[in-house]
Amino acid sequence: MSASRVAVIGAGVAGLACAQRLRRAGRDVVVFDKGRRPGGRVSTRRSGGLQFDHGAQFFTARDPRFVEVVRSWVADGAAARWTGPFATLERGQRGEDPRPGAVRYVGAPGMSGVAAPLSAGLDVHSGATIERVLQEGDTFVATMRQPGAETPMRVGPFDEVIVALPPSQAVQLLREVGGAAYAEAARLSRALLPSLCAMVAFEEPLPGADGGMFVVGDEALGWAAHDGGKPGRSGAPTYVLHGTSAWSLSNFQTPPEVFAAEMVAAFARVLGREAADLPATIYVAGHRWGFALADGDPPPNKFVAAPSGISLCGDALGGGRVEGAFVSGIELADALLSG
Repeated sequence: MSASRVAVIGAGVAGLACAQRLRRAGRDVVVFDKGRRPGGRVSTRRSGGLQFDHGAQFFTARDPRFVEVVRSWVADGAAARWTGPFATLERGQRGEDPRPGAVRYVGAPGMSGVAAPLSAGLDVHSGATIERVLQEGDTFVATMRQPGAETPMRVGPFDEVIVALPPSQAVQLLREVGGAAYAEAARLSRALLPSLCAMVAFEEPLPGADGGMFVVGDEALGWAAHDGGKPGRSGAPTYVLHGTSAWSLSNFQTPPEVFAAEMVAAFARVLGREAADLPATIYVAGHRWGFALADGDPPPNKFVAAPSGISLCGDALGGGRVEGAFVSGIELADALLSG
């Protein structure tokens, strides 16, 4: 098949994996993402010398294709194995690792470390929000708005468009063109639920709160991690807290400083302490992830392929994990290359 110009909308793991596969096969690929840098939820927040993996906390690798990629990341220093320790946590009681024997990895020196090899060599336009996709004859054009711009600009034409966004966002983008990708995005529009995140740094170490903690039985908190204790980090008493899906949904419009404070109080609660017993905080911030947690089983198809049309991939189709997003992206690319 002759080379064609392809637009990939969304620079998360799925979009980048798909774009890399197509680029290496000779396609002219342009990637657009509204974020400040590529990676999506494999991201790291930095502030005043502190850093937090406030999105994806770790990833596993089972699919042989992803195993091979992760090995290359580890060899190049972009990722490292995280040995935890991992435990369940319920009202001050630490239990066993819920998945004993699982091999977990993190990006290095932050989770965003894996975004570098994923995006290497790609033409990525960050801070570029695609507002509309329109079909003109046999090609597609899009309107793109950049920060500070009063009016959107037109980009294209493209022979193919790949949408690697959460289904709810894909529905809005594709409403005017419709098609199979739009229909599947509409069907999956509730496939990913929100997650609220709190990032907190304490003045002193927090004994008994190391590694990754799968919180059990708390309404607000579902996960807590000693982020500063991950491989390649400073060892600082920095923590990332993630809310349960139900609590995140009901508190999603709460101001970040308010829900972050509530999550720190919940952290004290699940540690079996009073909030006043925790060390003083030197940094607390909240972040809203609108589409983060998989709701139910993944769909049977990991992508929607439409050669010379609009295709769809992403973690909603792959099961909500980093590995699932990667597999969704490369399998879509392979389907388009063979179509």
